[in-house]
Amino acid sequence: MNLIAKLSLLLLTALPLIGVEQNLQLGPDYLTLRGGFLSQQIDKGGARSTEPVIYALAGGRFNNFGLTGEGWIAMADDDDRAVEAGDNTEIRLRLDYLFEKEEFFQVIPHLEMSMYPSLPSSVEEPTWFGFDVWYLLPWEGLEVGGSIDFDVNDEYGMYGSIGLREFYQNSPFDLFAWQVINFGDGDFHSAWTGHDDPGLTTLELGVELTLPLPWEKTWINLSGEYHYWIMDDDRDHLPDDSYFVFGLTVVWNNRL
Repeated sequence: MNLIAKLSLLLLTALPLIGVEQNLQLGPDYLTLRGGFLSQQIDKGGARSTEPVIYALAGGRFNNFGLTGEGWIAMADDDDRAVEAGDNTEIRLRLDYLFEKEEFFQVIPHLEMSMYPSLPSSVEEPTWFGFDVWYLLPWEGLEVGGSIDFDVNDEYGMYGSIGLREFYQNSPFDLFAWQVINFGDGDFHSAWTGHDDPGLTTLELGVELTLPLPWEKTWINLSGEYHYWIMDDDRDHLPDDSYFVFGLTVVWNNRL
């Protein structure tokens, strides 16, 4: 889709982030594995664990159809969220399809389901259906995008995002950054903060640095994300109104 897409597959699997899928999606066929550690697990602005977690991802894209599975396991107790070391705090499955016109735009309809094994069975688990759209701006390596998602079970409402992402490559490293503003309806706010006014949810800023490892098709990724709840009423209902997450992961990508 741009110079970065032509030169590498280093940014196929961005860490799970709020709202719009910030990471560049490439087609038509590839396999990817990713694993490592995060300092916290933040799910659409809400903390599943404020202690370190193990993160794992396996996915691929075949004839532009994408299937991805992700999982998070707590490394330490988080008493405020009734999480114990070893708990599986979330499993996430995503099915999507990549429509794109190279050097112009991407449209990615998707279906995504989250499961929370560490929470009581009475807790509702969302299934999101929505679209991501990215448009290549005239300046190389700069894109603008947005998304909209609805919980098909009608429990968590609607949320969406608008944002920018930037790609820069200077061998041997790749740098990827994003800036996103997220919003949601009253049901989404209520589920995540307990306050039910619709409007903006979080500001998200992030950066990832990718470096090659000695093994073929394998890279190490260093990342940082900042999440900040924007509305005063949301912040009043949360024990923490902002989070900073560090990540260290190893990525293996293989274009088929």
